[in-house]
Amino acid sequence: MRIIHVTSHFLPDVVGGVENYVYHLSKEFIKQGHEVKIYTSKSDRTAASTIEFDGIPVIRIPTLCKIYNTPILPSLFLRLIKEDADVIHAHLPHPMVYDITAFNCHFRRIPLIVTVHNLEVGRGSSLSSLNTLFSKLYSNSLLQLTLKFARKIITTTHQYIETADILKKMRSIISVIPVGVDLRYLKSKYDKDKLKSEMSLSDEFVILFVSKLTASHRYKGLTYLLKAFARVYKIVPEIRLFIIGKGELRPYYEKLSRKLHIDEKVTFTGFIEEETLKKYYTLADLLVLPSITKLEGFGMVALEALAFGTPVISTDVAGVSEVLTKEKCGIVVESKNSVALAKAIRTFILDKELARELSIRGRQVIAQKYNWTEISKRMLNIYQELDSRYNSR
Repeated sequence: MRIIHVTSHFLPDVVGGVENYVYHLSKEFIKQGHEVKIYTSKSDRTAASTIEFDGIPVIRIPTLCKIYNTPILPSLFLRLIKEDADVIHAHLPHPMVYDITAFNCHFRRIPLIVTVHNLEVGRGSSLSSLNTLFSKLYSNSLLQLTLKFARKIITTTHQYIETADILKKMRSIISVIPVGVDLRYLKSKYDKDKLKSEMSLSDEFVILFVSKLTASHRYKGLTYLLKAFARVYKIVPEIRLFIIGKGELRPYYEKLSRKLHIDEKVTFTGFIEEETLKKYYTLADLLVLPSITKLEGFGMVALEALAFGTPVISTDVAGVSEVLTKEKCGIVVESKNSVALAKAIRTFILDKELARELSIRGRQVIAQKYNWTEISKRMLNIYQELDSRYNSR
């Protein structure tokens, strides 16, 4: 099949859940012998360019400007109109890029699939009230139209459908397909005890948090984790917290750590490469995803941690909480509740048998259901079904 993905941003310029989602699906399709291209934005107005990223052709379209962190790509329509594709797969939340793609597919009668990672528009701006207004206006106008052009809508969890009125009206064309994990994560070459010994952490319970530390990622809820950690530290001092990620809010979180008197127990690593992240997944006794809004459409880091046998705590607004509950492989707590979060952390520290059971269960679940090989097969079935419908007309 000839498959085109259209996404506002892509690796290596932007690293995040959506970008990794598109990357891993594309790699799997190429392995299976399909032709894949990715259309995305450039960071400037220079001419469009085509490069290969890890064997995937990536066409970068010049950005005229950005509105609420959304790249405006006027030439995208004309570029796509020249493409001969069997299916086009677009990705929300960013409008304009999706809408241009939707109109293109509608007029050319090409099957359109859209993955709704979330519907919160403009999260990159600090003007939250304007963000909310812009998001509501878009969701109640243009998005109402362009979503009707989609032949299939993908969400990564069932619960996200229930939080979005626009999706409730379109249940008949929605399929729920979760995100996955690279199966190589199940074959870690690192040893936890050895790593702990090398880092002088043999006697400490290690907690991991992974996210960018930017204003647009406040929804990750790090403030609540730091407060919960401070509560636990008063009772169990043999704990450490590693915060993986960089961003302009790092000084703010460092100041908060000092204010809570936990700065000697909290380490900010900054950005780290994937191979180093694997070491931290292996090293950790627990990963915490303390998200505070539904902007956390899924939470891929939770599945990655499970693949390494690291238990997970998530809040109830994160998409991955549906997996943790359904598969019984983690603990879910109320969002914005540092007391409940602290209690859950203490549970893992004190109940080693529970931690061991969830570690084993998590790896089993990833191996059986939540890996990109299986996820790509499910997605490809949808592509082929839509393609056959269109070709039979």
